[in-house]
Amino acid sequence: MLALSKSYETMVVGRLVSGIGAVFLNVLVTKMVTDWFAGQRIVLAMGFLISSWPFGIALALLTMGPLAEAYGLAWAFTAPVILCSISILLIATLYSAPGIEKEATIQPDSNPKHSLSRHELWGCILSGCVWCFYNVAFILPLSFGPEFLISQGVKLSLVGAITSLTGWLIIPALPLGSWLAERLGRPYSIMISSFVAIAVTVWLIPLTPYYVVMFALLGILFGLSGGLIMALPAQVLQTENRAIGMGVFFTVYYIGMGISSSIAGYARDVSGDPAAPLWMAGLGIIIAMLALVGFRLLLLNPPASHR
Repeated sequence: MLALSKSYETMVVGRLVSGIGAVFLNVLVTKMVTDWFAGQRIVLAMGFLISSWPFGIALALLTMGPLAEAYGLAWAFTAPVILCSISILLIATLYSAPGIEKEATIQPDSNPKHSLSRHELWGCILSGCVWCFYNVAFILPLSFGPEFLISQGVKLSLVGAITSLTGWLIIPALPLGSWLAERLGRPYSIMISSFVAIAVTVWLIPLTPYYVVMFALLGILFGLSGGLIMALPAQVLQTENRAIGMGVFFTVYYIGMGISSSIAGYARDVSGDPAAPLWMAGLGIIIAMLALVGFRLLLLNPPASHR
């Protein structure tokens, strides 16, 4: 629709439809990875999965602009359609659900129950809050950091390069951080430590002139916990509830991200301080840490039965 549209209204509809598809895709792909790796190297698998998202964004930023300039805007919208079509064909021809041969021999339950228990629901909500505010803390410095740097006299030609350090460094840091977390075997200690370090680093940006170091350090620190956070829902969800559980997880994430970003922009306008969103980013990671503590307490007090 975006490639073929001739009006703004049609483009808005196309963008809305593609956004809905992206939400479903995030839920389903995460569930597929969880099915394959639950109980075995899921943290590393999730690290690779979520590192593909910033890589895709970075790749688009590098290629879509030149493509539109050389061949027209329609081709910039058509290129992702081609890539998605190739991906669909690869999934259709190469992917199979884990243990499909074994499951095919099992007689299905005549009265299957696919509903979240209260324990599972709260686990998905709390882990969704962790993922939401972790991403709030990540996106606010990237979104509002350029304006802050300009207000501090940084040359416009350098602003994009400095803030993009966080996005570029998190790509290798996510799988490496997940691998390190698996080797050390102390996931909650790693997450809490990285959250505290992220808060301190973000809050230091308005107080220090070492912007390159701060934004680079953020990319590395964020990479330590990404895979660990995405592996949290698997710790509370039964196999048959993973799809709906990941739906709850991402619902919390998307709602929280939308509201938090709006609040950050409002705080910037009301205060007149370009550093206000950075202070809010640090607060966001603290909220993520509190949600993580709540999730951990939930795990330490499991119900007598999942049903």
